[in-house]
Amino acid sequence: MTPLAEESGLLAQLRAAAEQGRYDDVLERLRALPPSTIEGSTAFALLAAESHGRVGHYAEAQTWRLRWPGRGASVRPSCGH
Repeated sequence: MTPLAEESGLLAQLRAAAEQGRYDDVLERLRALPPSTIEGSTAFALLAAESHGRVGHYAEAQTWRLRWPGRGASVRPSCGH
């Protein structure tokens, strides 16, 4: 299996876990990856940010968002308008 195929398979597994609300599992799997794998992938970074936020680790979620400037800058909290 090629590295791209392996990464795609892992990403599919992580997305499925997130869809099931298993954010701690997602974070555990992401922690096991080399930092360069996560930092080189927008999809992994977004999963890390979302998962940290969903389990209440807001500072970590913000850190992940800030590692990729502009990749979420257009997303603003709703004001109820």
